[in-house]
Amino acid sequence: MKKNPAVALIYANFDPKSRGFMMFRGRARIDDSPDVRRRVYEAAHEFERDKDKDRKGVALIIDLNAVEGFFGGARLQMRT
Repeated sequence: MKKNPAVALIYANFDPKSRGFMMFRGRARIDDSPDVRRRVYEAAHEFERDKDKDRKGVALIIDLNAVEGFFGGARLQMRT
């Protein structure tokens, strides 16, 4: 990430009742400060927290540049 922090994440939901697709683009960075690590851990889904009960992980923060796609019948487009 230090050499190339550019990332893209894709979310897709194929359920006909709540179909959606989103692409998140931004720059990733590691934040290993205790406060940020705690906040990310506490905000994570229980499934994720259970994988790191000893809290050895670090926080991967993505500063978003753009979000595009559609969800709930609406087109999404956000750029910074």
